[in-house]
Amino acid sequence: MRGYRGLCSHAGGGAPDSDVIGLELTPDDRLLVVATYDGIGVVHRDPATGALSQVPGQCVVSGFEGTSYDEPSRHCRTDRRLGRPLTIDMTADGRTVYVATDEGLHALTLDAASGALTGTAKVKGGFGEVAVAPDGRSVYAVTEDFDLYGYARDPGSGALTRIKGKAGCFTIAPGCTFLKGLATPEDVRVSGAGRSVVVGAAEGVTVLRRDRASGRLRQLKGRATCATIDGTDGLGMGRPRHKECLDGDYALGNLTGIELSSDGRHAYALETEAGFGRAVGVVQVLRRR
Repeated sequence: MRGYRGLCSHAGGGAPDSDVIGLELTPDDRLLVVATYDGIGVVHRDPATGALSQVPGQCVVSGFEGTSYDEPSRHCRTDRRLGRPLTIDMTADGRTVYVATDEGLHALTLDAASGALTGTAKVKGGFGEVAVAPDGRSVYAVTEDFDLYGYARDPGSGALTRIKGKAGCFTIAPGCTFLKGLATPEDVRVSGAGRSVVVGAAEGVTVLRRDRASGRLRQLKGRATCATIDGTDGLGMGRPRHKECLDGDYALGNLTGIELSSDGRHAYALETEAGFGRAVGVVQVLRRR
């Protein structure tokens, strides 16, 4: 996008050095929601040409330092409760955007006509990842402490309510389910049919079965439901993990992201290895058996 002074505009309200960390396109292809480390913004899109344009003020930033005065985002609304956005996801109807930040999990209503964003609900805490089920009934989020939580979603307000019991939380904390093979969940995706939830961690990948009516999750039995990088348990205890999970045969030593095919049959795991200020990435294809 071109800005007022021949520079790129910052749709998420970010300063020039603020990275774009998430993009979500509405089902009608007319609005693009952009997240930066400073805030959230909305960009209008022409479906015929793909051209982008931004209306001043259609953004919210977490603080004064995030506003760029020389760009269309200079009139952003400031909300210090927003925190630092880390990832976003959108409901299938394009009406609600969920933003995971270091200050909470936010639900923002998106006006399909004007592109205006309105905050409607928030779950307190620090969150690093969020995924909305295709049916809109459930939302799954990973906290900064590597806990995976499931939430029932109110379709009207977008408000979230924690799913009770061990089927709604996966962590080493008491009262929750310990994920076989994984110690530090970081990424979460819901399959297109909504029957499975795939969780990625530095140690590997696992699959959970989802009850579409309640949103409750359970880890499937058998070694083929998880694939890990090495033979330890990821907790520094040295317990062998190969008896619980498949050997993922990964090329590098750290998984940093996953994505699913639309039919849910394949998961793509991004592996990275950082060194000397650079990172190398490899995509590993995981087939569902």
